[in-house]
Amino acid sequence: MKRFLFFAPGKTAALALSAVIAAASFLTGCSPADSAPPSAAETEVPPDPGYEQYQERELQEQSRFEELTSQLFYDTVTSSLLTLHFTLADPASYGIQDYSCTYGDATLSGIQKNLMDMKAARTELNSFNPSLLTEDQRLTLDILKAYLDTELSAEGLELYATPFMPYTGIQAELPVLLAEYTFRSRQDITDYLTLLAETDEYFDQLLAFEEERSQAGLFCSDSAVDHIVESCQPYMIDPQYHILHTSFVSRLDDMPDLTDEEKEGYIQQNLSILAENVIPAYENLAEGLTSLKGTGLYEGGLCSYPEGKDYYEYLVHSYSGTSYSSIADLKNAIEQSVNDDIAGMSLIIQSRPELLDELDDISFSPTDPSEILQFLRQEIQKEFPDIPEHTCSIKYVDPELSDILSPAMYLTPPLDQCGSNTIYLNLDDDQSLSQSLFTTLAHEGYPGHLYQNVYFINTDPDPIRLLLSFNGYSEGWGLYSERLSYLFDNGADPDASRLFMHNFSASIGLNAVLDLNINYFGWTKEQVYDYLSSYYDVENSDITDSIFSLLTENPGYYVKYYAGYMEILELRELAETSLGDQFDPKEFHAFLLNIGPAPFSVIRSRMEAWLLTQGLN
Repeated sequence: MKRFLFFAPGKTAALALSAVIAAASFLTGCSPADSAPPSAAETEVPPDPGYEQYQERELQEQSRFEELTSQLFYDTVTSSLLTLHFTLADPASYGIQDYSCTYGDATLSGIQKNLMDMKAARTELNSFNPSLLTEDQRLTLDILKAYLDTELSAEGLELYATPFMPYTGIQAELPVLLAEYTFRSRQDITDYLTLLAETDEYFDQLLAFEEERSQAGLFCSDSAVDHIVESCQPYMIDPQYHILHTSFVSRLDDMPDLTDEEKEGYIQQNLSILAENVIPAYENLAEGLTSLKGTGLYEGGLCSYPEGKDYYEYLVHSYSGTSYSSIADLKNAIEQSVNDDIAGMSLIIQSRPELLDELDDISFSPTDPSEILQFLRQEIQKEFPDIPEHTCSIKYVDPELSDILSPAMYLTPPLDQCGSNTIYLNLDDDQSLSQSLFTTLAHEGYPGHLYQNVYFINTDPDPIRLLLSFNGYSEGWGLYSERLSYLFDNGADPDASRLFMHNFSASIGLNAVLDLNINYFGWTKEQVYDYLSSYYDVENSDITDSIFSLLTENPGYYVKYYAGYMEILELRELAETSLGDQFDPKEFHAFLLNIGPAPFSVIRSRMEAWLLTQGLN
């Protein structure tokens, strides 16, 4: 693994063979048979100064690029303590000694400064000559350019962003991250408590940002506020029962070098911070957002805002990394993909109509989470490359948080401790044997996020790539993994399992279509109801209201998942069609995994070269 700020000198290229061969041919042709062998001085070929200069330029350009990405990595990873702690277990080994124990700058001016920094980085990226870089550096260069171009497309639309959303906002996810803040040393405990004490100031910044959105006429709807405030309730309780108290005590218990007196001192300090800084932060946030109710001017999708369509288009490309340039083309592709799944369902039902009555009784095996992961890890060896040894812990979401968090989460480990992984399950005891658990663990575990992450980190990528977010690639891979798990030897009737597969895929696709139609094309609740009625037996408007609220409060959420998933399916179909009998799923998966998280435009640009390596003329 590379160490940050320690630059390798670069590779030394061999001498040009063409010059050596040409010189040898010339000397052989001009030497008479009866002449004495020429001396070493006579046969020495002077080095090609042009080639040496080119080689020097290569090394200089590669070193300059590594310096830039290292600086970008440093600036990003030290921007907040959470980013640093979850990225690096040992920052000192990457040359990072000094850092601030803060959440980062969440002010509007801070966001605008970040955009200016992105502009400067984008300008510098243009100065590189790709032909002088290594193959890996060229890939990183293309990815960085595409990433920055997308992010800079939102310049001027900063107030359209919101840090608070009912299920995926900062207020819901921050306590989970803090509860998973690993203590490896006493310094980690001190840093954590310092950061925790900053929670009220951090939330004040976020609330001030929402007030600026309100003044600009861009605040969210009253119903969205109600849902966000509701998600704050589990964190506004007695400190003794708070998740950030119980998890803190548990983490201290895992540190055997602490004395009982030290532990008690830390516990009392943590309780004090919860009472004085954290719980009041949530109370003030709930009160502040509630006071802004009535200032939201728009009830519909994001397109109802003045520049909402532009911002939604940015969200779609930022979230999904789709290669489709227009929203209309993306929508058409998703609709076609959904229709393909519906057609697949129809064929199965036509041949075996009795399956419709048996679906509720179908179950997958094994059913225990640990056994499922073990089974999946073994099952994927047929079509996926091996990954290094690692561990995976299964943890369960606190029951008090079950209503506001996702069904499952994979927590990415630090890049220098990628062997230790954690999957959170948000399941009640009576749901532990549910049909969805098997496929959920395929999504989060094998061959999903855990497998994908362990594989990519062990390709030794430039560290900056581990800080770039490409949800379309990662979540698309998760859904693709979930789809494949229906085809595994999962103990269910194969036809019924395939029926489930098509239904799961079509359902997410339909929600993605609704996401686009509501937030870009301006669909009303009535249009959503009519659309749903064409696929389902919608007996009342409650379902429509629920879906409409979810998609207006979380624009781009389903597109983030489905667009990347669809792109991976399209890439596989292209490979299967192009290669025919030469198609090897293990090689295809290795191609995607070796590229790693990236926009699909970059991935597709390299697909042709990969196909040639597989024997395509």
